[in-house]
Amino acid sequence: MFDFDRLDKEFLLIRDTPYISPARLADMFSVTPRTIRSDIASINKTLEKHGGYIRLKRRSGYYLTVDDAVALERFQNNISKQADDKTPFGLDSSDDRIRSVIELLLVNDGPVRQSDIATATYVSDSTVQGYIRQIKDILARYGLKCIVERDCGVFVFGSESDKRSCFLGELLPHGSRFDSGLPFRLFSDLNLNAILRLTVETLDHLEVRASDYGLRNLLDCIFLMLSRAASGHEVEESRKGIPEDVAGAVNTLASNLESATGITLSSAERSWLYRQLVAHTNIGSNPSQLKGIAPSVSRFLETIYRDYGYDFRSDGQLMKAITAHIESVFKSREAGNNIPNPLLWTIKKSFPLAFEIALGSARQVFSEKPYILDENDIGYIALHVGAAIERNRPDTVSKVKAVVVCDAGRAPSAMLVARINSLFADRIEVVSSISTQSFALLSPSELASINLVFSTTRLHECPCPLLIVDFRVQDDDVKLISHWLATNAEPISRALGDVFDEKLFLIIDKDLSKEAVVSRMCDSISATGTVSSEFHELVCLRERASNTALGKRIAIPHPIRLCATKTKIAVAVLRYPIVWGQNDGNKVQLVFLLSMEPKIGTKMERLYDLLVRIANDEKTQREMIAANSFQDFLSALDQLQA
Repeated sequence: MFDFDRLDKEFLLIRDTPYISPARLADMFSVTPRTIRSDIASINKTLEKHGGYIRLKRRSGYYLTVDDAVALERFQNNISKQADDKTPFGLDSSDDRIRSVIELLLVNDGPVRQSDIATATYVSDSTVQGYIRQIKDILARYGLKCIVERDCGVFVFGSESDKRSCFLGELLPHGSRFDSGLPFRLFSDLNLNAILRLTVETLDHLEVRASDYGLRNLLDCIFLMLSRAASGHEVEESRKGIPEDVAGAVNTLASNLESATGITLSSAERSWLYRQLVAHTNIGSNPSQLKGIAPSVSRFLETIYRDYGYDFRSDGQLMKAITAHIESVFKSREAGNNIPNPLLWTIKKSFPLAFEIALGSARQVFSEKPYILDENDIGYIALHVGAAIERNRPDTVSKVKAVVVCDAGRAPSAMLVARINSLFADRIEVVSSISTQSFALLSPSELASINLVFSTTRLHECPCPLLIVDFRVQDDDVKLISHWLATNAEPISRALGDVFDEKLFLIIDKDLSKEAVVSRMCDSISATGTVSSEFHELVCLRERASNTALGKRIAIPHPIRLCATKTKIAVAVLRYPIVWGQNDGNKVQLVFLLSMEPKIGTKMERLYDLLVRIANDEKTQREMIAANSFQDFLSALDQLQA
């Protein structure tokens, strides 16, 4: 095997592809071409000892040459075996590497040189500089400051409490506490199984209850507390002490942890432990204080039905989930907890309709203390609303049944299946994922119900339509799959009727402010006579409530409540990018101003799904930004297919 996961995957791709260009490899792994050249040099340094070598053919790409087939086969078998056992939390994506850099900065009290960061993450110095810019925005969400000094390195400043919130929000959700990945390195001196067993036994003795999810989160908090306290990073004293009625239980758990690990837990650490118990167990529950939540949740579901047309009023599962979440929020606030939602940006980008329904309805119902919800809380509620929408969605579309064939190992195969499900869940059903050998053994009857085969390598005598893709399903593969699916599909521009209108399409070639752009777009929709005179004001109210950026280049401003008599979308292409949010740093060049009728249900879902697809398709974005006319815009839109 090679030094780290990315090199293994690069080798397997080059081995299984006649030629693959440096640019495509760089795009697939979110690194620079310079980093790819460095990777290939590292691969060859190992590979030449095992009978192979990777060469570059001009205008074609990298390819594998074989000098000793037996030695190379032995080496490849070793890669395949060990690749299956690797942690999914590696350095394969830019997100993984950014999390790795955050961990490196948080565990070091002093500065970390950028050259050391580049070495630790296997990227170039220029790539590190780009990561640091993103990390500054991430740390700011937790009240932390990231400062770069040329002669010293990169520092992180902030309280220990805020640093722990960052650990919990950015690092631990991406890898189980028992994985051999990045979070585990933080806990390498702890006997995790012994601490888990002790915690569970103590909670049981104290009759403290937690859900499986709550227990996992509590254990992560305990591991983090012990690790940080042992390394001298003690949390600050809390202004709120431990209430007398639960102090005995908190101190019993803390004392048992001290005895088992030899790590002293101060009064400040015990207060921090109390706050985590409140957040993740039934400690601190006060039925009399929480009695107003259930009626408020009922009004919340009634508001969703009245304004958006989704009838969840008898959805017991949704009511229970939202009630439990709000109870947890109330308890945590009383204990002094204030942890940002690390998934907020992902939720807003991936589930904008669910977030909009949750935000609009929550602002009407949860507007008085103690039940005022901020967008962090609304983000979690949006996930429950989104799940309810999916549960109640009528399954009227006949999906293509597909088989995935991949011999590169379980991890690449799982990635390929996940990508197909993520991008084409509404059109494709992956019925199985198998090896080339297993596929060859399928009988005609087993293949009779299969409509399509995805494979990472060429297959001999494939009786079904075959699409050869790489396991990451990149832009070219998405286009290939979309083209196959869309052979008889209706173009989006025609399917959506007059939602998009040439009179509502603007190319703005002046350097305007965000407010000026929104004002011009509101004027264009107001001219259609489909909105009231307060439309612009309602759009500004929504913008102040929460950032409407949907991706790095896209924003979807809209009114705080549905108020149109006919659904319209105004589009603005900005020749001069605009920074849309205060802290996200994203420079928007495509603005979709939404004006929708109440209770349009399925049509609203379809429009939001379309916007999410545009936000996730950089090629379509580039073509739309380059559009010089409304027809150019429609042509780019239709390439996505309905």
